[in-house]
Amino acid sequence: MFSESGLPIVVLVVYCIAVVVASLAGGGITQRLQITHNGMQHIISLVGGVMLGTAVFHLLPHALHDIGRTVQLDNVMLAVMAGIVVMFAMLRLFHHHHHGEEQVFQQPAEDGSKHEHGHDHAHSHVHEHGHAHEHDHTHGREHGRRAGRYSWLGVLAGLTIHTLIDGVTLAAAVRMDAGHPGRTSLLFGFGAFLAVFLHKPLDAISVTSMMAAGGKSVRARRVANLVFALACPLGAGLCYAGLSVGGGATVAYLLAFSAGVFLCIALSDLLPEMEFHSHDRFSLSAMLMLGLLAAWMLRFLEGDLHP
Repeated sequence: MFSESGLPIVVLVVYCIAVVVASLAGGGITQRLQITHNGMQHIISLVGGVMLGTAVFHLLPHALHDIGRTVQLDNVMLAVMAGIVVMFAMLRLFHHHHHGEEQVFQQPAEDGSKHEHGHDHAHSHVHEHGHAHEHDHTHGREHGRRAGRYSWLGVLAGLTIHTLIDGVTLAAAVRMDAGHPGRTSLLFGFGAFLAVFLHKPLDAISVTSMMAAGGKSVRARRVANLVFALACPLGAGLCYAGLSVGGGATVAYLLAFSAGVFLCIALSDLLPEMEFHSHDRFSLSAMLMLGLLAAWMLRFLEGDLHP
C-alpha cells in the first residue's frame, strides 16, 4: 500500500496523531475525573519505568550502534550529558514538571479557624503583633493567588519545548529503525513512541491543572493544551526534514541526546516520591518494575537491532 521509502513517514504521522490525542485526553481528565495523589503516583511510577527503560534499552543502544564507524563514543556520551543538562535546566527555569494533584490545587491553611492564637491576636486591642501576624498571612495568600495566575505560563512554555524535543525523539527513532533491515517496519521507533505517548497525558494534566488553579476558563485550557500538543508533530516534522539532509551520525547523536532527556525526566518523576513519601512502597516499586519490563519486552517485538 505504501512504498518502502514512504512507510517511515506514515508511521511517524500515526505516532504524532496518537500523541496529540493522548495530550488532549490528558487535559480532559482534569475536567472529568478526580485522580488521587496515590493513584497519580502509581501512574507516574509506571510511566517513569517505561521512560527509564526506553532510554537504556532502546535509545542509547541505537545511538551506540555505529560506534567506530560514523559515530564516536565520546561524542555519544557528550550528547547524553547534554540531554540531561538541558532538561535539568528546563526543570529549574520553568519549574514545570509537576504531576501531583496536590501540587497545583493545594489550598492555603485557614489560619483564622485553625490557629486560635493568631485569631485572638487579630481581635485584641492590646497586642499589635496579632494584627501584623494577620496581615502577613493575608499578604501571603494574596501573593500566592497572584503567582498562581501567571505560573501556568512557565508551565506551558517549558512543556512546549519539552514536547518539541519529544517530536525530535520520535523522528530520530523512526529514522534510525528504518535504516536497519532487521527491524519490523510497523514498529519503527515504537519504544520511544510508547514512552512519549504514556507521558504526554501527565504533561497535559500539569498544564490544565495549573491553568485551572490560575482561574483560566475551560476554553483557554483547551486551546493551551492543543498548542503544546501540536509541538510534537512540529518537532518531528522539522527533525525528519533535517535528517533527510544530515547523515547517520546526526541521528545517533539525537538519540543519545534524547536518552539523556528521558533519563532526567524519569528520575525527576521517581526520586522525589521515593525521598519524601514512604507510603505504598511495594506497589509503587512493582509499577516501576512493570514499566521497565514493558520497555525491555519491546526489544523482542521490534526485532534484532543488528542487521
